[in-house]
Amino acid sequence: MDSTPQQENQITIRLGNGLPLQVDREAWRTEILPDNLKAAWDEPRELANLIMDGFTHRMFREVLEAAKHLFEIDDDPIRGTALYSQALIHNGAAANAGKLLEDHIKAHGKSAVILVNQAQVAAQKAGTETEPEVSALLWEALEHEPNMENALYWYAGIAGRTGGEDAYVDALEKVAELPGAYMARVRLAEVDLKDDAKGSALLTLAEAIEAGKARPAESLLAVSGILGRAGLAAEMLELVLPVYDLKVHGPNVGFNLLQAMLQSGDRREAGRIMQEIAALNQPQLNGMLQRLAMQLQQAEQGG
Repeated sequence: MDSTPQQENQITIRLGNGLPLQVDREAWRTEILPDNLKAAWDEPRELANLIMDGFTHRMFREVLEAAKHLFEIDDDPIRGTALYSQALIHNGAAANAGKLLEDHIKAHGKSAVILVNQAQVAAQKAGTETEPEVSALLWEALEHEPNMENALYWYAGIAGRTGGEDAYVDALEKVAELPGAYMARVRLAEVDLKDDAKGSALLTLAEAIEAGKARPAESLLAVSGILGRAGLAAEMLELVLPVYDLKVHGPNVGFNLLQAMLQSGDRREAGRIMQEIAALNQPQLNGMLQRLAMQLQQAEQGG
């Protein structure tokens, strides 16, 4: 199970069937999380997920011991090192994290997530994110993985906070030149939409779909998501629907398209997409399917 932020004193736990359950934050911290960590103690994947869940709720001290244990047993050295170093950084031990990351690179080489953690260590050491080493490490991370969102947001964000919006756009454009970089194009389209340059935004999003062909599910979800948030339902159907394939792009893009069909009134493909998603027979999708089916039915009855 995983959990999502809610009110300060509540945490919403999502059970294996996708259903939400609200629990008291303190009870989760002192009882549920420790019990779950103990149960997953020698299961690296489950333990890693629980540690990340703890990070989400800023319970870094509570997962520090588990992160150290994961580092010792994990068959994925990048994951184990990344999570343990992150726990150390957030527990005031950046120097120890830095040594851990350096040792990992000597043994296993560089990777995007390790470089981002090194950037965090460098920022803490310097007392500022404007330390040139921070941006240099983030750029190196993006060369390894140009669509790593926290690296992209931080790299472009530093440029924007120090040099204004033009510098922010320049940073995104630099990343967008990297092979396979679609997320930078999505963020550039976001800037265009903010500036009411819809035509330019749609061209950039079409480029993002093309650039993201190696990561089709993630890239099309990002494109459909920004169009949905901008209220451009008809444009989403025009740009995304012709390339959408459930087997390639997954159900979440389909849900975005169904929402766009409700908003635009163009519901010609709604039945087909609903049937394809339902045929997956995934219980965690049933709630959304039922809500959309009801809304589509009401829309049809309303004309």
